[in-house]
Amino acid sequence: MQKQVYLGLGSNQGNKLAHLQRAVAALRAHPQICVKRASSLYGSTPVGLEEQEDFLNAVLFVETSLAPTELMQATKNMEAESGRQKGIHWGPRTLDIDLLLYEDQIIKTEKLNIPHKEMEKRSFVLVPLLELNCDIIIPGLGKAANFLPHTANKDVWLLAGPEWAKITPGRKEQQSSKNPQGANN
Repeated sequence: MQKQVYLGLGSNQGNKLAHLQRAVAALRAHPQICVKRASSLYGSTPVGLEEQEDFLNAVLFVETSLAPTELMQATKNMEAESGRQKGIHWGPRTLDIDLLLYEDQIIKTEKLNIPHKEMEKRSFVLVPLLELNCDIIIPGLGKAANFLPHTANKDVWLLAGPEWAKITPGRKEQQSSKNPQGANN
């Protein structure tokens, strides 16, 4: 059964746009992930360690049959393939793919937090998330729109519409939207 998930993307090293576009392509190529929509592309100032380049950020709405831990592992593999190396907390990165929301689940383990930890405090997460779904609820916290006026980092600016992600309905997306349960007609 397909689960609805929101993923946050970010990059502030190298060719940032290319890193994000390759992430979208890798997600689309995964047999158990269907990228449904992308938010616009935003720029944002860093949080935490401020002496680094600005970020490019976006949010994707995907459907997947992967369990949360399997999806997390798939995204970590994609980050590693982009050249991401573990370094300084909140430091520079070629690619960051965060599991923001997985259905209405609340998961808190040593390696996985859903909803994503502190997402309600980050305008670079909330602005693109609300663009995709203005009524979205953060499980255990409430309506995402209620948090936007109180975010710590308000330096977010629009760079491009959702066309940056180069998502055009392909065979996989058309099949999924016409036949969400995968049954043959």
